[in-house]
Amino acid sequence: MDRITGTDKRIYYQLLKEFPSHVIGKMEEVDRSLYAEIGKAAREHGKKPKAYIKELGFQFNRGVNRRSSRYDNNALRKLKEEYSCKLTDLADDFGISRQAIHQKASAEDDGTKPWQRERLSESEEDVILQMIDNNDYIYDDDEIVVRLYRHLQKVGEFALYVYSRSNDRVKCLFSLPEEIYDLLIENQYDLYEEVDYEVKEKIPQSSLVRRGDDGELIIKFNREDPLTNKIMYCARRHEKTFYEYVEMLGFRVEDSETANNRIPDEAIIEELSGFVNEEGYVHIPANDPAYHRLRNLARNRGFSTFKVFFEHFGFRYKRTQRTRMDASKSFLVEKLGSHYKVEGNGVYISTYDPLYNNLTGHARSRGLSNVTELLNSWGFERLYLEDLPERYEPYDWQKDLEKNNQTVEERYIGVLEGMVSEGNLVYIDSRDSLYNQLYVLAVQKGMKLNELLEEWGFERTYERGERDARERNLEAIESDEEKIRVNERLIEIKKIQGELDRSETTVQKIERSASLSREMKKLYGHKCQLCDYDPEHGFIPLIEKEDGTYYMEVHHIIPVSQQDEVEDDSHKSLDSYENVIVLCAHHHRMLHYHKGGYVKMEEAEDGILWFTNDSEERIQILTNYHLKANDIEVRI
Repeated sequence: MDRITGTDKRIYYQLLKEFPSHVIGKMEEVDRSLYAEIGKAAREHGKKPKAYIKELGFQFNRGVNRRSSRYDNNALRKLKEEYSCKLTDLADDFGISRQAIHQKASAEDDGTKPWQRERLSESEEDVILQMIDNNDYIYDDDEIVVRLYRHLQKVGEFALYVYSRSNDRVKCLFSLPEEIYDLLIENQYDLYEEVDYEVKEKIPQSSLVRRGDDGELIIKFNREDPLTNKIMYCARRHEKTFYEYVEMLGFRVEDSETANNRIPDEAIIEELSGFVNEEGYVHIPANDPAYHRLRNLARNRGFSTFKVFFEHFGFRYKRTQRTRMDASKSFLVEKLGSHYKVEGNGVYISTYDPLYNNLTGHARSRGLSNVTELLNSWGFERLYLEDLPERYEPYDWQKDLEKNNQTVEERYIGVLEGMVSEGNLVYIDSRDSLYNQLYVLAVQKGMKLNELLEEWGFERTYERGERDARERNLEAIESDEEKIRVNERLIEIKKIQGELDRSETTVQKIERSASLSREMKKLYGHKCQLCDYDPEHGFIPLIEKEDGTYYMEVHHIIPVSQQDEVEDDSHKSLDSYENVIVLCAHHHRMLHYHKGGYVKMEEAEDGILWFTNDSEERIQILTNYHLKANDIEVRI
């Protein structure tokens, strides 16, 4: 090559990241966005893409697929589905995106098992023994990464993941050496999770501790101590009370008279007996004054759930009784037909509507995956906002809230209690449906959201936790219904995806796909991928159209006008869903013009995607269901 440019160096390191052995099986293995950039760089050097890649120091060998030999799809799938493994940690080891590691874990079985070796080196064994001595689940230094995973279903089964940074090799053991396994059992790794060891270490430094006459540490329940919420969370995971969990960790609990807050068990049993129904189950209506009092009593006594509390005193409990649910089915079917029916058998119900949560419960109790399946089983077809006819007025479900505000408030308070990070602090992501539901309730009460939270005894924090700080992507979606909606849209988008249609005129005209633009907007619910919709942060006002959707624009990251600057078939990726982003008008103009425009998209160390400009300013991509990080050059 006559001269080496900055672009050549960047392409070299991107290829090296994907093919560390400098061997590429075939051109199809090169990422499409990277291939587009390679095509342009090769043209500038007067070469074909393959020749250009070879001059960068890489070889082609159709008999070798470096990607498949570097990754073990079978091991990845097993770790993901059966063990307590976060694939994002492995993505960090290999320097690839979250989306890429999940794709590899979902890939078809290629028959190879390069990770699954049964022998550990002496130095690897020493590291693992050191981990067990320290009650660690992870070891990470400049040379090696070791992670121990517990089986999600089978107690006492483990997997070991060992990654050598020096030679980029992995060992994954699903059957552990006898010496290591015995030490794990001896140190109660079959009983304790990683978070249990953390709690056990923090308890002696907390205000929960007092010393007995013999000097032994004694644990006393204290709602004011920030550690209490974490202990209650762990207790729920183990289906134990606060005190049972603390005893499991090896601590002694306070005497029964103090722990029971001097309320005799006989009095509790007598009160609960008054709520036993004809089937022999305890049921306390949420609007009964005793509900809140008994719930607080159960919490203060250290019981992680109402179920554990009732069963401790010899009563049977289940959240929803079959007879009540069967009776309410006819009510729901009637209500869907009278209030939510659009036309034919189509019904529209907002996910913010409390009835939606009711339907979700019915679906789960019947073993169905989501509300859509439930509605289909009842003879309805679920419609979405974009499917509604013009001038159709959806049912005003907020009026139902006004009739039963007390029950709704109890439900939300229960949800928020499970979200407390420390003290009474809760973080509510403004893009979650919970935020919208609470906002509507606050407006109905003539209050601001923060005032409503304060009335309920909570304080809102704007410091996101580790999970909330990452970009909103497919892995971050917690609602099964929302995951299905997004995946259905992606399937539709891939169906319409194709090459740029070209029409030959005096000037060659590029016909952009209107279908692609329309489906991308639906995928993101007509919301900008760069906007933060929290009113507290002063978000950009939305432009609502007559059909109830918001005005959005679709921006090509690499402009379609540059398709002639790349060779061969690389232009196919330019009018692709992989090369577009949904933006509001403000952010669209900003990407184009602010200080010369944002000319790169890159991935930070924490996995978050950003647009950057020549002034080193950045804009975070807050919502992302489809983009991959390839450090591509935008050239707006």
